[in-house]
Amino acid sequence: MKNKKEEYFGILLNDKIPKLDDKKNKFDKKVKVCFCGKAYLLEKNDKGEIERIEIQNNYELTKERDYVIEFYNNKNRRYVIQVRIESSYFFLIILLFLFGFIMGLALCRPNTVGNSPLAKFLDYINWSVIGVNISDDEVMELPEDRYEFDVSFENLSSNDISLSGTTSGKAVAKNKIAPGVSGSFAIIVSTKNSTVDMKYNVNFQDVTNEKPLHMSFKIRGNDREYASLQEVQEDLGGLIKKKSQKTIVIDWKWNYENGDSESSINESDLIDTNEGKILQSYKFKILVNGEEEI
Repeated sequence: MKNKKEEYFGILLNDKIPKLDDKKNKFDKKVKVCFCGKAYLLEKNDKGEIERIEIQNNYELTKERDYVIEFYNNKNRRYVIQVRIESSYFFLIILLFLFGFIMGLALCRPNTVGNSPLAKFLDYINWSVIGVNISDDEVMELPEDRYEFDVSFENLSSNDISLSGTTSGKAVAKNKIAPGVSGSFAIIVSTKNSTVDMKYNVNFQDVTNEKPLHMSFKIRGNDREYASLQEVQEDLGGLIKKKSQKTIVIDWKWNYENGDSESSINESDLIDTNEGKILQSYKFKILVNGEEEI
């Protein structure tokens, strides 16, 4: 026996006659409401009271949530229609499955098939095509000041960098650093355009000589405190895999009120004050060297 054909009573949701009798009309995208008569959205206000918001013909529901529509057709018959817009996760599940499958092939393939069609295909996609960065870097909040170097192009140097532009606190004057101020900057070493693993090292050049006595540096993730950028560069270097990137964050601060006694603290403060009057900024350049890992 054929199902009874649904009877149009004056309203369509995405060109379909909606269900009634407390049944939700579910959609995975925006819903266009077309009707002949009058329609209202029933919404709860902050006081928990139901408000009736009149909508116009061809109104679109776009947000993912539940809606209640009160509809009066041209015969003044009242209908209540429930609508739910929710995302469809089927496509996402398929993508995750394919990604897992490709990852499994990449991790499990033996080295002896380096010239096989599958190996060449995996090298071709290089993970950057699908926006994946395969690295051991910890997820960290990066500073606004970031300097990226692609070490597959060998020696690269930055323009002049000033610590006054990397402060995370308020300086006493514009473009000037002072005791108590701190900041950070990031060095991003990349091999996005390399087909081989690379060795790299980072050096600081043209460093301002007038470094404040109590200014110190740290490599984020390392507890060691360095007295100068020249000391920092001794621990900057290593191996980076092809088609990946590594982020190094350098934190710095100008310590103040140093000392174990009131007299030593006063003496330290005097040094900081005098250095603060002279020093405008602390400038340097970053040089990154890269060479193929053999």
